[in-house]
Amino acid sequence: MTFRYGVYGLAIEADAPIDGALPATFDEPDVCVHMQSMPPVCGGGERLFDDENVSIDRDGSSYGFAYRDGTRFLIGVGAPAPGRAAEGGRAHTIRATWPPTSTPEDTATYLLGPILAFVLRMRGTLSLHASAVVVGGRAIAIAAPPGGGKSTTAAAFADRGVAVMTDDVLPVVWRDGSPWALSGYPRVRLWPETVGARYGSDDALPLLTPTWSKRYLDVSARFQRDPLPLGAIVVLRERVAGPARLERIGGAEAAMQLVANSSMALYLDPAMRAAELDGIGALVEQVPLFAAHPSDDLGRLGELCDAITSIA
Repeated sequence: MTFRYGVYGLAIEADAPIDGALPATFDEPDVCVHMQSMPPVCGGGERLFDDENVSIDRDGSSYGFAYRDGTRFLIGVGAPAPGRAAEGGRAHTIRATWPPTSTPEDTATYLLGPILAFVLRMRGTLSLHASAVVVGGRAIAIAAPPGGGKSTTAAAFADRGVAVMTDDVLPVVWRDGSPWALSGYPRVRLWPETVGARYGSDDALPLLTPTWSKRYLDVSARFQRDPLPLGAIVVLRERVAGPARLERIGGAEAAMQLVANSSMALYLDPAMRAAELDGIGALVEQVPLFAAHPSDDLGRLGELCDAITSIA
């Protein structure tokens, strides 16, 4: 049995359900996912990255991700997709395994976050570490490093009835010379303390997985699935006392902010990095960027939403 999903503009075919992803119809997949499937020998090759959370190896055109909880992914390029060989179209393959202490939901969380973000980069798609909401018929990106408040801000917009496009991973593509934002899946991931502060108790929202403490806000009722023009990018910086502040930035400063908030940037090889810099340069020329300093008082988050809305 196969399952078909659309996430980040990718047509994904899987041999098991992917928790949180939206079903889709398409002719040929961009990505084929095989759960609890791994070659007898994998890994090795060149070590690209290693920290307390994950190690990444490259062996030819394949990349192995080994997370410390025992979850592993092998990402490679498969044969040309039927009917697309003349165009050079090739479907990526993802194989995933996890230990008995983990769950399919845990694996889906990795898959829908860093793993597909890395596949986007392999396919030459610029991907920002950002959430995106819809204001004035355009996508407004909210970028920040991990823990910087982008998901909290996206949730605040959702609570106002504003449509959300994506959380954490924002792919940007070019159509007729203009940048467009692609949607992800209809969940906003939040830490328990944020859930408690906004919704009254730490367990007010469902768990993202049975084994993790993080929770999610279901935004299915206000989810923007179709691509939209990218209207502005807001980069969240350090919090300040008093009201939120928003200021326009440009030039080299804007470019550096996007480099700092590109998705999976630590794992890029030189060719991927060169493509990223070209994309960022083009983006800075066409899309206004703003630096935002949220208030350190979470109760004033609405002021930040008002400020972001005013720039659309």
